[in-house]
Parts: sequence; structure tokens; C-alpha cells
Amino acid sequence: METLDLSGNYIIANDSLFIQGLANLKSLKFLDLSDNWISGSLTGGSNGFGSLKKLEILNLRYNSLNDSILPHLTSMTSLKTLILQDNLLEEVFRPNQGLGNLTKLEMLDLSWNHIIANDSLLIQGLDLSWNNFDGHITHCLNNLTNLKVLDLSFNRLPGNFSSVIANLTSLEYLSLSDNIFEGSFSLSLLANHSKLQVLHLSNNLIQVQNESFPWLPTFQLKALYLSNCSILAIPNFLLYQYNLRLIDLSHNKLVGSFPAWLLENNTKLEILYLKSNSLSRIPQLPKSKHNLLYLDISNNKFSGELPSNIGKILPKLLSMNMSENSFEGNIPSSMGEMKTLDLLDLSGNHFSGELPTQFLTGCFSLSLLSLSNNKLQGTILPKYMNLTNLEWLLLDNNNFSGKIEDGLSEAKFLYSLDISNNVLSGHIPDWIGNLSDLSILLMSNNFLEGNIPVQLNKCRYLRMLDVSKNRLLGSMTSSFNLSSAHHLYLHNNQFNGKIPSALLKSSQLITLDLRYNNFSGSIPHWINESSSLRILLLRGNNLEGAIPRGFSNLSMIESLDLSHNKLSGQIPSQLTELHFLSNFNLSYNNLSGPTPNAGQFANFDESNYRGNPGLCGPTIDKNCTDVLDSPTTEFGNRAEEDESAVDMEPADHEGVLEA
Repeated sequence: METLDLSGNYIIANDSLFIQGLANLKSLKFLDLSDNWISGSLTGGSNGFGSLKKLEILNLRYNSLNDSILPHLTSMTSLKTLILQDNLLEEVFRPNQGLGNLTKLEMLDLSWNHIIANDSLLIQGLDLSWNNFDGHITHCLNNLTNLKVLDLSFNRLPGNFSSVIANLTSLEYLSLSDNIFEGSFSLSLLANHSKLQVLHLSNNLIQVQNESFPWLPTFQLKALYLSNCSILAIPNFLLYQYNLRLIDLSHNKLVGSFPAWLLENNTKLEILYLKSNSLSRIPQLPKSKHNLLYLDISNNKFSGELPSNIGKILPKLLSMNMSENSFEGNIPSSMGEMKTLDLLDLSGNHFSGELPTQFLTGCFSLSLLSLSNNKLQGTILPKYMNLTNLEWLLLDNNNFSGKIEDGLSEAKFLYSLDISNNVLSGHIPDWIGNLSDLSILLMSNNFLEGNIPVQLNKCRYLRMLDVSKNRLLGSMTSSFNLSSAHHLYLHNNQFNGKIPSALLKSSQLITLDLRYNNFSGSIPHWINESSSLRILLLRGNNLEGAIPRGFSNLSMIESLDLSHNKLSGQIPSQLTELHFLSNFNLSYNNLSGPTPNAGQFANFDESNYRGNPGLCGPTIDKNCTDVLDSPTTEFGNRAEEDESAVDMEPADHEGVLEA
């Protein structure tokens, strides 16, 4: 047997029978023991694990091996590839104990360990990413002149690495990203690295220098990552690169024009990231079609109109992000030719006009479309819309007007819809209830009328509903029951009638905001004992009667606003059990009696109770000695509590009476 794959089992360390079985496979060249429960070491010796002299590839990733495994590996002198990723190694480079005898080793993966020590190895591939290096290890790389792959990313390596890298001219892949290297780094130090294909220096404290003098690189890169490297201008050497597939120059200080020559020179370029710079001018695109797949120029200072032929030149785009710029004018109709476009984000610009028909019918592959914070207008969700694969649609903060049409009625995968802050009118359409995957529905700050359609109850995954600041009205029937909702924002409308008790029975609900409506009657007394409610806002309604003693079940409540209503009676002492309450307001009601001063209530003052002449206590600096509850008020409060209990199921009566 030459190949043995035992990955993904439940093998435990030091099983003597198992080790002896391996030792008998003298001709084994490939062994995969990854993703098991092996810990500590594997027994070595002439009859143990270390006797596999012909083994060339050994995969031990995703176990719990420590440094005691190392002596048993040094006898495997034929090893070319050793993968020890995601174990518990710490000092694999200790002299006379480490891996120095593995002279044929070409690829070593030690990523995701806890390595802190260092020494040198004569290998061609070294992956030490995701460890705990925090000292100067670069000096021990000087002798690795045959090294082809070096990955030191995601450590805590400090200092300047320029002199070391200059000597490693055999490198094909170099990643030093996500460390704390510092100082300046001249790209001309790589001029003689003729084999270099991937360069990754992102997210350090270094400042990559762009030389004013020309230099000709001997390499042709396939991927360049220089994100967050304090670069002030597009590196000059890129003028001589023609084989790039990926360029990441995001989070730098680039100014000036969009580098169109990067596309013209690199016909194979698939990914271009220039986000979070200060680029301002966008020139004409290449004259012929390009195969670019991913483009991100978000958070720059681009202005003016998009090229009208952008869809013809970049028809293969899968993702385009141009958000947070100053683009203006219409969205080009040629974008309808981007048949494979999956993600489009044009939010945070100054686009205006109506959405082109060609765009709404041609980009049928879109799963995310964000046009938020622009000046777009016209009909929203027109009937001819053909974006049936949408999962996220964000059209908020625009000037869309008129009624909501049914262009999304067939979007069965829609997860989030945001059409808030527009000029929409008419009713909330019933077809929204057919969107079975809908989880987020935001429609606030429009001119919507009528009631909430009962069909929304069919949206069994709806987590957030915001219809606040509209002209909605009517009573909510007892059938209104969004049992899956976590956050409900219904404030600033004209809803009336009683608050549906089903809203407070939900164990899922976290936020309930009913402020500034016309709700009347008493506050529902039944609140689920497993309630997750953290925010309850009932301000500015016509609610009356007593504050429910069932409120003590709101063990997680943080914000409670019952102000500007017609509530009467005393403040229940049980409220002092609400230990997380930080925002509390009972002002402008008809409450009487002493204010609580235990627990969280010791932090409240007169501003929480103002407008209630019958209240007293040290919190509001009013003596309670001469203040007595009237018999009428006490009887009325008790009668209201009893009346509320009548509507409850018999099984609930005992708990209510005890309260």
C-alpha cells in the first residue's frame, strides 16, 4: 500500500495497535490523518510511526498534536510535504529537536499553531501563518535561498523585513500581511525576483514607497495585495505588468484618476479593489470588452456620470461596488447587459431619474441590489421588473413615489426589503405575505395608508418590521400575530383600538415601539414568562388603567416608556425586580402614590415622573405623609385587573391572581 486516507475519523492518540499497523506499511508514500482526535505524540522507534521511511506526504492538520511529535518525524527522511496546520505546536524550530533533518522537504504548513521559537530550515515552502510570532525571526530566513513559498501572515512580527526579502530571489509566493512590520518598503527591492507571482503585504505599519525613477521588474505578477500600506500613488512598476488576475490597492491614499490602463494592460484581470482611497476622476473605459469579474471602487471621491457603455465593456461582472462616491446622472441602461451580475451597490451617490427598463429586466441574476441614499425617482417595483433572484433590495432614502406595484411578487428568495424614506402612497400590498423567506421589511417614513395586511402573518421568518411614520390607521385584530418577529416599529401612525395581546405573548419579541398612535384601553396584563422584550415604548397613546403587575416578567427589559397616556393607580413595586432597566419614563399620566426607590429606580429622578401630581417620594422630593390613595382609585385598579383576567385561559388565572 502506498496511499492511506484516514481523515475525519475518531482516531485517538497512542493506540498501540493502530500505531503498529501503520509501522507495517513500509511502502507508504501518502498518509492523511487529518481531522481526528490525535493529541500529544505518536509512538516512534523502529517499530513505530517514525519507521515510515518512504513517506513523502504526511497530513496531520486539525488534531491536537504538540511538540513531542517532532522527534518521531525527523526519521521520515523522504518527506516532501508536511502539513501540521491547526495543532498545538510551539517550538518546532528548536535546534537538534526540530525538523532540520528533513532535507527533502519542499512544503511545510505550520499555520494556526502557537509557534513562538525560530530557527532555519532548507525547504522550498514555509507556511507559518496564524501563529504567535512576536519577535524578530527574519534573520533565520537568510539561508533559505531555495524558498518558493513564504507565508508569515497573521502573526505579530515587528521590525523591517526589507533586507531579508531582497535575498530570497527564488520566491514565487510571498505573504507578510497582517503583522506589525514598520518602516518604509521599496518595491524596487523585488526587481530581481524573476519568479515572483503573488505578493501580499497588506495590513502592516509599513509605507510602500513609489520610486520616482523607473525600474523594470523581472517578474510578472498574478496577484498583488497592497491594501492599507499608506500608498500615495499607483506603483509605477504596474505599467509593466500584463498577467495580473487580482489587484488590491484599497484603504490607501491614492488620488487622481481611475487607472484605466490597468484594465487595458491586463486583459486577464478578474479582481480590482480600489475602495477607500481619494480617487476622483474616472476616464473612459477600454474600447473593447473586458473579462473583469469583481470591481470595488467604493468610498472614494469619484464624481460625474458613469460611462454610458459600462455594461457593454464589462458584461461579465459578478460584483460591482461604487457606493459612497459622488456619481450623478442616470444609471446607464447598458448595465442591463450585465447578465451575470450578482451584487450591485450604488448607494451613497447622487444618481437621479428613473431606473432604466433594460436594467430592471436584464440584470436577472442579481441577488443584492443597493441603491440607497440617492435621488432616484419614479415608480417603485414596476410590474415589468424581472429581478426574481433578489435576496436583498435596498431602495431607501430616494424620491420614489406612487403606489407599490407587484414587480417583486415572484421574488421567492427575498430576505430583506427596504423602501423607507421615499414618497410612497397607497396601501401595503397583500402579495408581500407570499414572500416566504422575508426576514426584514422596512417601509418607514412614507405616506402609506390603510392597515397592515393580515397576509403578513404568513411571513413566518419575519424578524423585523418597520412601518413607522406613515398614515396607517385602524385597529389591529386579534389575528395579528407575528410570532417570529424580533423587532416591531409601528410608531407615528394612527392605529387605534386595543393593543393585541398576542404581541406581548411572543417569546421572540425584543423591541416593540407603538409610540404616538391612538391605542386605547388597558395595557395587556399577560406577558410571557420567557419574554425576551428589552424595549417597550408606548408613549403618546390613550392607554388607561393600571400599570400591569405582570410587567415583572420583563426580566430583560432595558427601556420602558409609558409616558403621555392616561394611566392611573400606583406604580407596582414589582418593577424594582427589573434589574436591567436603564431608560424609564412614566411622565404625564394620572399616577399616584409613592415612587419606587430600590434597585435601578434609585438612579431615576423627577424627569422620569413629571406630570403626575399624585406621585410622591424622595425621588421627586415630595413627602408622602399626607398623601393617601382614594378608595375609588384602589377599587378601580383592582376591578380593571380582574376584568383583564376574564379574557385569559383558565390555566392562566392562578398566575394572575398570585401576582
